[in-house]
Amino acid sequence: AGTAAAGPDTALDGSLEEGSTLDLGAATLEVLHLPGHSSGHLALIDPRTGTALIGDAVMGRGFVGTDGRQQVHPPAYGDADAYRSSIDRLLELAPERLCTGHFPIMEGEDVRAFLALSAGFVDELESAVRAELEDRPRSLEELLSACAARVGGYAEMQLELARSIGAHLERLERDGSTERLDSP
Repeated sequence: AGTAAAGPDTALDGSLEEGSTLDLGAATLEVLHLPGHSSGHLALIDPRTGTALIGDAVMGRGFVGTDGRQQVHPPAYGDADAYRSSIDRLLELAPERLCTGHFPIMEGEDVRAFLALSAGFVDELESAVRAELEDRPRSLEELLSACAARVGGYAEMQLELARSIGAHLERLERDGSTERLDSP
């Protein structure tokens, strides 16, 4: 039985996976697996119109407030390689229109610019993590603070940035570029 906060359990009447299609009558949408933000993240694309419905698959440099300028949350991803691969896949697909979960609908060059901005953030955060670990071990608190300052605009959002920094740390640990040390 489900909890009141999550709602009751619901039986699934089907599933979607990469390559599935949804026939909506006037349009047929193709299912894309775009992991990174979450491991099972799916998106839909209408090849007829070039519209990609991606939800939170890609997040630029994060979300801004209602004033359109104040940064309120950085991009959140749990797997740096998968997130970057999803961005690259969308760049290859070159959708004409991009519909996300948190940004206005984008078209044409704005789509490419947003995807490039997203890729740039991943690369910038990767560089920041590498630079901070270059000369000495860092505590997680030190790393969060230093990386938030290096990528700019996230000084008050270190905890929100932690998930993405953790994704980079896991990648660097997997490839042998860094190792986790237990504190004394």
